[in-house]
Amino acid sequence: MRWWRVLAACAFLHVAVPLPASAQPACAIPLPATSHDIALQADVGDRLRKVHSLADGHGVKVAVIDTGVEPVPRLGEIIDGGDLLAEGSTALADCDAHGTVVAGIIRAVDTGDGVVGVAPGTQLIAVRQTSSRNQRPEEELGGTLASLAEAIHRSIDLGAQVINVSVVSCLPPAVAPDLAPLDAALARAEDSGVVVVAAAGNESPRCPRGSTVLPAARPSVVAVAAHDSPDSLSSYSLDAPGALSAAGLSRPGSPARG
Repeated sequence: MRWWRVLAACAFLHVAVPLPASAQPACAIPLPATSHDIALQADVGDRLRKVHSLADGHGVKVAVIDTGVEPVPRLGEIIDGGDLLAEGSTALADCDAHGTVVAGIIRAVDTGDGVVGVAPGTQLIAVRQTSSRNQRPEEELGGTLASLAEAIHRSIDLGAQVINVSVVSCLPPAVAPDLAPLDAALARAEDSGVVVVAAAGNESPRCPRGSTVLPAARPSVVAVAAHDSPDSLSSYSLDAPGALSAAGLSRPGSPARG
């Protein structure tokens, strides 16, 4: 199994659960992991050791197109791909605490507690393309298909060999946007030998079944859904033609579902 397929299977592990707007702080507040949480995650790491003996992503650059990535010791040096929401800002900050979690699933290095990512030998590129939180609440932030296309181009320019997109754009069945910029970016990635991995998405009032989920729905993208068993998708997971899937439910006592 190629290591990026393992990465694809884990791209759906994190599910962001938004709070009501009135209850949201300016930025997400990280909570320290308990010893129980660390033990559970270390058990996951143990199951990755055999994979790492075959491939750990060494020498591969992985772009995380998301809400930014906060530099922490486990993630090593991160290449700053810039902030497409605020000109001149950095992608090395994460007010949402989403992109950092995704980056940890990919790249986290074992610091002695057994917690390790899918491909700890990789180097990360962070591109901030979306956000649901802002230190200036009067401003609503969010990426567009055009900014997603630009984020893909930036990732390729910076040498990415794998691009991970764990955020989605959900379109109702009757909506037909201009996909030319996104398709051009995806075509460039394919021509350059760059693998684009994207979440198939979670069902919600803003993303009902029957929606077109981008970029997962495009033919050159490795889409990833979640399953409850090898034969059935999780009830909340949206489908995508030809999608891979990974276990979407945590074991009892695990701190998060996804």
